Amino acid sequence: MYFKNLADSGLCKAAIVVTADPIYRTCNWNAVSTKEKFEEIGFSSSFFDIEFTPPDQLLEFDIVFFIGGNPFYLLNQIRRTHTGEALREMLFQGKVISGSSAGCIVLGETIALINEFDSQLNSDVGLFDFTGVGLTSVNLCPHYSRYVERYTNFEERIRLIEKTQNISITRVNDGEALIVDGNY
Repeated sequence: MYFKNLADSGLCKAAIVVTADPIYRTCNWNAVSTKEKFEEIGFSSSFFDIEFTPPDQLLEFDIVFFIGGNPFYLLNQIRRTHTGEALREMLFQGKVISGSSAGCIVLGETIALINEFDSQLNSDVGLFDFTGVGLTSVNLCPHYSRYVERYTNFEERIRLIEKTQNISITRVNDGEALIVDGNY
């Protein structure tokens, strides 16, 4: 409903950033599905890969949506290409930045949670600094109910991360969304 309201308000051009999935990119089922959904509600949408396209071209879009995948890879590419600067400019212009899974995790303060539970995703990337893009102070744990079932003592471990990192982590289940609007 949120995106439908945006389309109705005149924001009509969406970029679907596929960089978090360096293997499938535009063939990723989630990327294809997201593009179809954006177009169903009235957006003109295009795939965008910050690894190969200058990030200032994101400023041509009203909405940027980051799909899921490898948060370490995505964060590394955002840093390497200085995409954070373009994203901050978009926010200043009142545009919308959104994402799912890895695509939203990197937008917060840290991806330390992912390093705790899925550090193997970092094996090819080799990040040592898990500081996120920092567009919001909201740190997300997507797929929460799946993680609770998958990892032993997940909730206790997530609370320990919150304590040691001095952060709060918002738990979000599949099918849920969190909208951060205004001062965050």
